[in-house]
Amino acid sequence: MFIKRGVVSRTLLVVVTALGAVVPTTAAAGDPPAPLSVVLGSTRPTNMAAAVGDRLQRSTARSRDVTGDGWPDLIARQPDLNNGTLWIYPHTRNPQGAILGPRVLAGTNWNTMNWIGVAELTGDTPEYETSASAPADLLARRTDGTLFIYPHSGALNGKSTWGTPVTVGTNWNIYETLMLADINTDGFDDIFAVDNDEQKIYFYLHTGRLNGKSTFLPRQLFGAGYSETDAGLFFTEWAREDPDLVGIGEDGVVTAIRHTHKLTVGAGTWDTDDPWKFTAGQLDQTTTQRVFLMDVDGDGKNDIVKATPAGVLIYYPFNGWKSNPALGTPRTIGTGGWQAMDLLT
Repeated sequence: MFIKRGVVSRTLLVVVTALGAVVPTTAAAGDPPAPLSVVLGSTRPTNMAAAVGDRLQRSTARSRDVTGDGWPDLIARQPDLNNGTLWIYPHTRNPQGAILGPRVLAGTNWNTMNWIGVAELTGDTPEYETSASAPADLLARRTDGTLFIYPHSGALNGKSTWGTPVTVGTNWNIYETLMLADINTDGFDDIFAVDNDEQKIYFYLHTGRLNGKSTFLPRQLFGAGYSETDAGLFFTEWAREDPDLVGIGEDGVVTAIRHTHKLTVGAGTWDTDDPWKFTAGQLDQTTTQRVFLMDVDGDGKNDIVKATPAGVLIYYPFNGWKSNPALGTPRTIGTGGWQAMDLLT
């Protein structure tokens, strides 16, 4: 997740509590309506490769298992090599040793995409990954707003790790923020989309099958009328098995709200009456170029990993819901060069 610059700072709690009722729309599931500003040339962030220091969100910022061994792996895009080289860094399954193994080339020419995420999109698998679960599929948005699912082949196999892409939508550049999680707890990951220009949040529920532009149900309005936020937004299982909402501000303050086990009207999906806030100064904007979540130690809870402006990758163990301190002793897991990556997930 990349933290936005130049907008008014607001906490995750303020954003979520401002959400309105769930209202179905008539838009086709795969094609959000393109506003006139987009048709004529919008100022929305739809450019190709990100520059060093660009903190715009270009991934779901949450690592998943892509090798099939039950451990989350790291995906990174290197924009200055072969028009965007996509790398997979397999987890070594050795939390006490070197965390990331030798990288595997997964593709080139990926600068044509301005957002990439990993999720369970073609099969019903448990939320907690095991060696018996299917590896994660790839969801990517092209710079023209076309949204694709790349089904996983079932094995780590270089450029053939993911199969032929399936078009699941167009006009998706109207959204500044996209996140993936099973928000209705049916075993398939859904899309949570934020349109800052219109100050609206939508969700697209997965139908349970890969079926082109009908893979996701028509979008539903989750809430409206909020101001832009500079907080990095994450879905993660910190309090319970369902996806909690976590925000990290430019000042390093973390706000977490746990899932209520149900998808309901507006903020009722998350328990806004019991937010958890803690300060993690080591995550402030001056020392943090990229932030993402990854269950580094294999305990079932996503830890926080950041890349510094100098290109060092640092892992902060998550100690548990409402623990004090929330994060354990940091550890360096990458010693340089990570500033060259404009996407980490």
